[in-house]
Amino acid sequence: MKQFHDLEKEIASTKGLEYASDQDRLQNFKIIADLINKAVPLHTQCPSCKRQIEFKITPLIVLAIYYMKHTLAFLDFIGRGNSLSESLKSRVLDIRVYSMLAYCLAREHEQDND
Repeated sequence: MKQFHDLEKEIASTKGLEYASDQDRLQNFKIIADLINKAVPLHTQCPSCKRQIEFKITPLIVLAIYYMKHTLAFLDFIGRGNSLSESLKSRVLDIRVYSMLAYCLAREHEQDND
């Protein structure tokens, strides 16, 4: 277990520095959500009241997409029995790191809405 936690910390710190700033490890998810919302405004009309409804991509939705990518890679590994680029251990650690980031985004969301 200690080796797992040590590797998890290493991945979180090294990849974290590549993908986000020291001040906000969730920054990339926020930037991507903002860019998508500016580039592709999502609107629809309510079928019953005919009002326009605007949908926003949130940082948590962006993170969920990345999380699913890693989960699918993990499932693909199980189906094939091997991986072309990363080990099974690496896939599990990535999923764990994204779970931690999701927890942090959820906590931040709760604090913003209190």
